[in-house]
Amino acid sequence: MENPQPAVRIGIGCIPGDYNLFPEWVRTAEATGFSHVATGDSPTLWNDPFITLAIAAQHSSTLRLSVQGTNPISRHPVASAAAMESLQLLSGGRAFYGLGSGDSAVANMGKPRAKMAEVEAYGRAVQSLCSGRPAVYQGQTLTMKWAAKPVPMHLCSEGPKTQRLAGTFADGAILFNGISREVVEASIRQVHAGVTEAGRSVDDVELQWIIPFELCDDVAAGREAIKFALAGTANRAFRHSLTDKFVPEHLHAGFRGLQAEYRSSSHQQLGDHHFNASLLDKYGLTDYLIERFAIIGPPAVCAERLRELISWGARTITLTTVSLDRAGQIDLMRRTADTIFPDVF
Repeated sequence: MENPQPAVRIGIGCIPGDYNLFPEWVRTAEATGFSHVATGDSPTLWNDPFITLAIAAQHSSTLRLSVQGTNPISRHPVASAAAMESLQLLSGGRAFYGLGSGDSAVANMGKPRAKMAEVEAYGRAVQSLCSGRPAVYQGQTLTMKWAAKPVPMHLCSEGPKTQRLAGTFADGAILFNGISREVVEASIRQVHAGVTEAGRSVDDVELQWIIPFELCDDVAAGREAIKFALAGTANRAFRHSLTDKFVPEHLHAGFRGLQAEYRSSSHQQLGDHHFNASLLDKYGLTDYLIERFAIIGPPAVCAERLRELISWGARTITLTTVSLDRAGQIDLMRRTADTIFPDVF
């Protein structure tokens, strides 16, 4: 008998802005069949993610709760471990978190992004602390004696080196590097290579794809709406290297130009987004980035893109939206559940 495929999970990301409609947003996400909700960690730009997810925990019973993209620079490992463990206790074990080298959170502090070895040391320290074990970090022994339940740690993994690293020790890999077939299949291979090196099982590592998402009938308007989000994606995904990331060589100079001009102070900020959005057209990257990273269009088109992604091996997907209209996002979740989910699950 063949082994059954793991269940497909589709979650949704949110930066609340304010919390007036957020409880209803969370309840709607759960009621419409999303598996998890995620939020980012960039303290100069967004609400504190742990407060956001504590509210989500109190207004849901099944949703998994994820901080996606904390880093070793802006939070000490004990602070991160204590916050994550508190959320794990509050939610009854539904929390997990993503760890990366730092993007806008670090840039807006005037600090350099963490190196891969720093990220690994930090991640291993937080894993140990959340399991109630002591951790040695930067020559110091750290403890958190009250920890009671481990918190899964997913590593943000844009390139082959971080993907292999995720396979060696993380509980998951968060893949911001695109949803074309060659990218998806290569990412899976790299993570699984790390799993093999470490003598682990592929079942130990959850792979998660992050996708800018715009459900719309007016595709031209959807493209315009999502440009600033894709500028942020390009700035992050290819900052360390363009090597082995399936980027056509004739676009390399354009990506370096975008990164040189990108304003981290306006990262993913509606109302202050036009300059970053304009960089896509300036450097001729719009069509490439939309095709590689985004799902945009009417229900049938979005469903087909999701089915393709699942057929290539994706099982955990997080859709990210760009509107600050919480009522509109609530309606979007309902429309997605009504018009897309029946064709995907």
